[in-house]
Amino acid sequence: MKKISIEDNKIFEIALKVCSDISQEPVHKILEKGRGKRRYSDIRFILMKIIHKNTGLSLELIGNLIGNRDHSTVTYGLSQYDNMYFSNKSFKNLAKSCKKEFSHRYFIIKKVVENKEYDNTIGKYVL
Repeated sequence: MKKISIEDNKIFEIALKVCSDISQEPVHKILEKGRGKRRYSDIRFILMKIIHKNTGLSLELIGNLIGNRDHSTVTYGLSQYDNMYFSNKSFKNLAKSCKKEFSHRYFIIKKVVENKEYDNTIGKYVL
């Protein structure tokens, strides 16, 4: 089974921050277990979709990242995402905004890292 790489974890962090920023909901509420507001689960569905699309992680590992959830929860979330994307205009708009901002932030971070070299003497990336 594939393990969670640094790159996969960075994708998760960026996606989570984007979903939190765009929805204006706190990260801890998005990742919280239990049946809270429907809005939190909708945001988690979008987060699951972004992670699933941009990593090669198994559903089990995606579930582990998103608050130690079961793979079947991720399967359900991806299914709900697909259903809601085509039937709920406000959900679709939120999803589009999150995906667009994720792509923008991820592209910038990738470009910064690509243009840096790792200096072993100081243990940091430098331009």
